[in-house]
Amino acid sequence: MPVPASITVSSAVSRGATYSGPLPVERLADVTAAGISLLAAPEVSLRFSRERGHATVHLNVSAACELRCERCEATYAWPLALAPALRLVDSDAAEQASLADADPVRVEDDELVPARVVEQEILLNLPVVSRCPACEAALAEEEPESAQAPTHRPFAALLKRS
Repeated sequence: MPVPASITVSSAVSRGATYSGPLPVERLADVTAAGISLLAAPEVSLRFSRERGHATVHLNVSAACELRCERCEATYAWPLALAPALRLVDSDAAEQASLADADPVRVEDDELVPARVVEQEILLNLPVVSRCPACEAALAEEEPESAQAPTHRPFAALLKRS
């Protein structure tokens, strides 16, 4: 089935529903507001299930973003291929409890908006410092020199005492 604007979670989990298809870029306002350009509509797949007693959605996102290199300011394509399994929770307590063994996604009033989940996953998986492949390679060449520099270990003497 195509990806709807909103999904009733209890029904989707009980049926083991799967939704897949392109997610229109217009639905991803937070991504564009963050200054990220998507080169095409992301291909999305959501598969709902119950695992170990918890409602879960397996998300697959395939997208390409256009980023600006912070070193040389050139634009370049950044491919994204995401496949997280997300636990669907409906309260702060359930969210906190699931943090140890799963990535929680908050569900309000039994409704999940796929675009919001996809936006969060895209934004969480972008590089912290955006660098094009040429600048990344240049930095990798410079790095071995700094890796060989002696390390200052101010607490090494304390380790010897114990």
